[in-house]
Amino acid sequence: MQLYLKIIACSFFLLLILNYKAFAYTPPIGIPDPGMWGTTHPIDSAAPSTATKCPGWPTNQTTNCYYINNSHAQATDTNNTFGYPSKPRLTIPSITYPAGAYIEIAGGPYTTSVVAIMNGTATNPIWFRGKSSTSMPDIRARISLPNGKYTIIENLNFNNFAGNALNISGMAANNLCVRNSKFQKLAFPGSSSSVISSTPTQDGSIHDIIFYNNLFQDIGNWQATTDEDYHAIAPGLWGRTPPTTQYNIWSLNNTAIRIAGSLNQFNGDQRDATKAVSEGRTVTNLQNFHHMYSGKNTMYQSRQAMGAPKFTTDAVYSQNIAYDTFSIASGAGSGQVYQEGSRYVWILFNTYYNLTYGIRSSNTNFPGVEQADLRAYMIGNVIYNINNSMKAGYEKPYNNTDSYKPAQAIGFEKGHYKRYIVDNTFYNVGGGVNVGNQLEADITDASGNVFAAINGVDDKGNADFHFTMTAVGGTNGTFLDRSFFQPRADNGKVTFKWAGALPSSTIGSLADLQASSVAQCKNCWTGNPMFVDAATYNLRPQAGSPLIGKNTRHPVYDEFQARYKLNIAYDFDGKPRPSGAWTIGAFEGGAATTLPAPQFKSIDIIP
Repeated sequence: MQLYLKIIACSFFLLLILNYKAFAYTPPIGIPDPGMWGTTHPIDSAAPSTATKCPGWPTNQTTNCYYINNSHAQATDTNNTFGYPSKPRLTIPSITYPAGAYIEIAGGPYTTSVVAIMNGTATNPIWFRGKSSTSMPDIRARISLPNGKYTIIENLNFNNFAGNALNISGMAANNLCVRNSKFQKLAFPGSSSSVISSTPTQDGSIHDIIFYNNLFQDIGNWQATTDEDYHAIAPGLWGRTPPTTQYNIWSLNNTAIRIAGSLNQFNGDQRDATKAVSEGRTVTNLQNFHHMYSGKNTMYQSRQAMGAPKFTTDAVYSQNIAYDTFSIASGAGSGQVYQEGSRYVWILFNTYYNLTYGIRSSNTNFPGVEQADLRAYMIGNVIYNINNSMKAGYEKPYNNTDSYKPAQAIGFEKGHYKRYIVDNTFYNVGGGVNVGNQLEADITDASGNVFAAINGVDDKGNADFHFTMTAVGGTNGTFLDRSFFQPRADNGKVTFKWAGALPSSTIGSLADLQASSVAQCKNCWTGNPMFVDAATYNLRPQAGSPLIGKNTRHPVYDEFQARYKLNIAYDFDGKPRPSGAWTIGAFEGGAATTLPAPQFKSIDIIP
């Protein structure tokens, strides 16, 4: 394809293969660095030299240096507690490993499950690893890490078995990093599952877990007509009640190809919130499941979405890429979803294209004590090529007045939310923003967005709209302003659907919207946005574009900085926004610049 951002994605994969050490890790915009463990950084630090760490190798054992290679002719577990390269162990010990232990695994396949209790410390972490990214052991069974602490797991190849590959659990698990590993050709076990799970024991706590630069490929059947709810990374509190907690989870620079679920499924438990209402509780899983981060991940040809947080507080999705996913049965074909009562969800500077939906919300109407202050923010995203015909025979029913209509850049199925859609660019989409329902206490604030190449035509031949407000409960909570609308190519109009508007809910021009009873978009414009090259999806404004200088800083940027002490006042390219007037949309314009590139390790992408 000649897609502009497809080229970026291809460059990303080339870096994965070729670039071993060119750049230090840089966090995505709005996501904090995981921080140091003593003198070790869980992402950047290299494994210790075995010449220093294991001085007896290769001809003798060193205490707490484990070497396992079941394909070696001299491998044995008899009188061989630790193993060494000249005489490896046959099996991976299911034991408690002390602080500073070094475990190196080669060969395979290993088909017996392992339970490893990792007792590392900040000053003396444990290393559990294959030798390198090009020499990974073949692992075909689950590894469980109950109550693990300060451990780096890397260079492992989990493949060709069913179900869960890594299980993090216990009363107290923290500071684990899973990096530079492969998870591939894993079969759906028959019920909802995940490749990596992270769930504390009742009343326990898991925190500060990092998943970095891993490959998830062919996880279940992403084209199954039944729902294979099989996710890549799934921290959760499912089935737990307070005071059980899980927080500070990072999913960074991972790649997901052909998986049956989401890449990052953050699973609080809506059943606990429902139960809390009847019990009169004010503390639920929503408060205890928080600070979940998804950044610079890439996902394509998969069933669900980059992420779908459930009853999560403070979830940040930044600079991810999702594409080439279409609706199949209950799989909606979305780039990003938020659902089931999540609070303070931030969807920042992501790229979503070739999808049935860009961003959508669903199932946001569960009862719960926090219902009055649920918030979602969509800022600086680029969303394009969103349509209802990604694959013939898989289209969803499409009526331009439905609350859940497909082909939308952003769609909200239900209410109970304060929603902020700020400084995004939408191009070549069926419809721009669809507010399927709005209740009395809800807010929908859309500002600084570009709506270009709106082209949807529904099943009855009706043209879709630039902005749709299907059901309005509280008119005082809706704000549409500072946006730019390109007229449709087929009818030359800028159109809106606004329930309750007078003289008509179907509005055929920006002037009519401004003059209607809802009186929206007083500072909005129409015309040609003058992109640099729309044909190749370079949606930056060129010199002289009417987008330049017509926008202002929205309060959401200050809200983020106050809440998280991080600045997100950038454009999509990572350029700081000016102190004065801004450009409408995701880009400030001018030459493209980017934040420093993250460090990539070598992993193979199987065709």
